[in-house]
Amino acid sequence: MHEAPHIVTASADGVAYGWGGCKSSDLMFQDGYDSCNFGWGNYVRVQHEGGVFTQYAHLAAIFVDAGQKVRKGEPLGIEGNSGGAGAKHIHFSVHRGKALEGGPSVPFTSLATATGVQSSESLRCGFWPTDGKPIAETAYVSTTPKVTPIATYRVRAQLVETPIALGSAPALVCPKDFVVVDGEACLALPRDRKASKILLYFHGRIPEAALFESSWEFGGVARYATERGFAVLAMRGERGLCNWSEEVRHAWCWPTSIEPVEPTQVIVARIGKALKATAVAIHSSSTLMAPYVLGFSNGGFFASLLASDSKLEFSAFAIAQGGDVFGQHFTSERAKPTVLLLAKGDQHQFPRMQKLEAAMKAAGWKPESIVREGEHSLTPEDIKVAIDFLNR
Repeated sequence: MHEAPHIVTASADGVAYGWGGCKSSDLMFQDGYDSCNFGWGNYVRVQHEGGVFTQYAHLAAIFVDAGQKVRKGEPLGIEGNSGGAGAKHIHFSVHRGKALEGGPSVPFTSLATATGVQSSESLRCGFWPTDGKPIAETAYVSTTPKVTPIATYRVRAQLVETPIALGSAPALVCPKDFVVVDGEACLALPRDRKASKILLYFHGRIPEAALFESSWEFGGVARYATERGFAVLAMRGERGLCNWSEEVRHAWCWPTSIEPVEPTQVIVARIGKALKATAVAIHSSSTLMAPYVLGFSNGGFFASLLASDSKLEFSAFAIAQGGDVFGQHFTSERAKPTVLLLAKGDQHQFPRMQKLEAAMKAAGWKPESIVREGEHSLTPEDIKVAIDFLNR
């Protein structure tokens, strides 16, 4: 994340109770499912008058004591990703019954948010498949078990260090055979310095200690692509976007979710600037060519995000061992030729790539899937298959 922690406040006057003890952080995603506190993670319930209570789940930290009286707008905790959150967010719900006993959720017709009043149909509740419509049986139903609250629970959550500011990076140094373009990207051109197509390459996660210019991926992609008339534009990701564990938080990565929007907006602006500089280098004009995209691993997730929602236009996509991203929706209007490269031995990304394929097909895309044996890697054969597809 690249913002201050979000404070969660009481929606109305009442008596608060907190359930804690779960790990959380200020990072967007978590590594795997956590069943702590029945999957709710650290959460607070506030008992209100009229036999109704509200619940605020997946918190990073809890501020209130059991039985503490709170007023509307008073802080209850910090937004996090504890429990079975999947991603950092606040899971807010209204229930009938007693806070210490649990009860069914109450459907509501509208909710006042920072962007205005939204109808219940526009809010995401229950289980939502890829077509964007809720399953009727689960749209407004949830169960909350009876559990024992912690008598006193102050701030005892695992909070991370100060967020890394976007753009806070050392000067870009390019791999061999690449040149720096406008300080934003590395560019490789065919030997005759003429190119009919631009290939945008998004790398996999690069550890902070590793040098961007030493990544072996670029050499293989550049050699094969430039021989086929592509200009290869390789950009460096941002630090702080590897959000599945604290250990890799400082690595160079790409956005893997539609929220928050700031990292994607910043990077898309960088891409647009680099594409203009590349067009000038190739044609001595500012005319833009719709680029082709190859994304591997973490860069593959970002490529799928650009495919589903981006102001930039692209000609075709090749996505290798990446997958679907949190909150994305494909539309038939944005459908482009796409090849998906899957590795059977990639236990983490193989199922995510299958989900990506299903989401694309459900939206009217016609991705071509290439499945190989082996584990998570970008092999020379992967590079050949991807670029040959894009070069059709």
